[in-house]
Amino acid sequence: MTIETQTAGSIAYAEDWTMDNVIVRTQDGKPVQLKNCSRVELPRFERLAEETVRQDSGKESAS
Repeated sequence: MTIETQTAGSIAYAEDWTMDNVIVRTQDGKPVQLKNCSRVELPRFERLAEETVRQDSGKESAS
């Protein structure tokens, strides 16, 4: 699974999570912040390509 987002955000109060074959691509390339978590496996983090960021910046999100 690949997720593309502006920021990774945070996970709070999680325990015993695994993330196999998960890639999170963010504009800043920073990983998710863990708060009060135990045995939580992080996905692989990548920074979005600059051209991807520019292409997506004009799109409006559906609510």
